[in-house]
Amino acid sequence: MHANRIFTNGQIVTVDNDALKTIRGLRYKVKKLTAQFPIYEKGAVAIRGTEIVGVGPAADVLNVWKGPKTQVLDLKGKVVIPGLMDSHCHSESLGNDLEYGMDLTPALSAEEILSQVERFIRERNIGCGQWVLGRRWDEYKYERMVNRWDLDRVTGGGQLVQLTRVYRGEVFNTAVFKEVLGIDDEDPSTWPKWWTQDPTPEEVKADPGAYSNIEIWTRVDRIFREEKFIQALNRKVPVPNGVFIGVRAPRRW
Repeated sequence: MHANRIFTNGQIVTVDNDALKTIRGLRYKVKKLTAQFPIYEKGAVAIRGTEIVGVGPAADVLNVWKGPKTQVLDLKGKVVIPGLMDSHCHSESLGNDLEYGMDLTPALSAEEILSQVERFIRERNIGCGQWVLGRRWDEYKYERMVNRWDLDRVTGGGQLVQLTRVYRGEVFNTAVFKEVLGIDDEDPSTWPKWWTQDPTPEEVKADPGAYSNIEIWTRVDRIFREEKFIQALNRKVPVPNGVFIGVRAPRRW
C-alpha cells in the first residue's frame, strides 16, 4: 500500500538512534553540539491514514511509499520534529498553586485577572495581611497588563498580592511594597535606589545590599513604571506600577 501523503525536501529530525553512524561528523542547519538523534537534511515523512509509515532520506521514502494518488508536499527546507511530551513538572509549586493560589492561564484580559483575584479573596475569605497568590499570567494575551493600582481596587481589605508570570516575572499590589518592603509612595525617604531608575549590572555589583529587595523578590532586569503625582515633591514621578519582568524572560514591551 502507498502513502496518502508525503512531506519531502525538509530537515527531518527523528529520535531513531539506528541512523547515528550515517550522520555523525556531518553538519546540519539544525545545529547540535553532539548528535543524539539523526537529522535527515533532505528527508521525507510518509503518512498513511493516521500513521507515520516512513521516515528517511527523501529518495528512499518516495521510492517506497509514493503511489499514483499520493499527495507530495514540498517543505522547502523547513524543519519537522516529533510531537514531544514535556514531562517537566514542579510538583511542590503545583501543589501550592492548587491549595493556596490561582491559575491565571484562562484569563484573557486585565479585567479577567481582577475578577479572578476578587473572587479568590471572597471565596477563601482572605483577610488583612494575608497573601493572594496566582501564577501563569501572560501579557501577550491582554490588550493591557494589569498593574498594582488595578489590584488595589479589589484588595481594599489589606490583602497582599503576588501574581507570578508564566516565566520569570511578577506583579504586586501596593500593599506588598508598603507592608513588606517598607516603601511608601508618598515618602521619598523610603524609596530604594531602584524605585525611580533601573539599576545597571555595575551598580548592583558595586552595592548589592542596595538592591537586595528587588533581587530577592523578583530577580528582575526590567521594572515597569508609570507617572504618579507625589505630594511631598509636588510633581509627577515615574514609579513602579507593580509589574516586573525577570532575567532572560521574553518580553512584549
